[in-house]
Amino acid sequence: YLRVQQGLGTFVAEDSGFNEPLGQLMRRSTPQSIGQVRQILEMKVAELAATNRSGNDISKLEHFLSKRNKAADKNAIEEAVEAHVSFLLVLADASKNDVLSGLYKQFVLQLKADLLQTLTDTNIFKEKRDHYQNLFDGVLRQDARKAWHSSGKITGNMV
Repeated sequence: YLRVQQGLGTFVAEDSGFNEPLGQLMRRSTPQSIGQVRQILEMKVAELAATNRSGNDISKLEHFLSKRNKAADKNAIEEAVEAHVSFLLVLADASKNDVLSGLYKQFVLQLKADLLQTLTDTNIFKEKRDHYQNLFDGVLRQDARKAWHSSGKITGNMV
């Protein structure tokens, strides 16, 4: 197709057949579709975070995991969601893969909106506490297999 840029001219642009922004595509997708892709991304993010994380990443992950647990115990939904999302965003940064991290962050933002809209209590955070602790331990110990496996357990049940 043709792309016109004022003052520069007309150009032939490649038509990849995919012109819908990712955020828009995600808003119209089913929770099941988003959950399936999130599982794939999150497992790889966890694996790479275990391999590439820094000491600063560990400190931040530990901080947000603790905040998540405390907020869940108080049944403070918004606070728990914020801490949960912050943990996942730090995990993405710890992967040290900008492309994967950028894609994953789009899914985390959608997850945040979905959680804030649907949660009526913090039970899901309490139920998944051990899995998140295992994920953190895998990243801390640089055990990519444990981090990957723990992430799969988390995302396999949570949309």
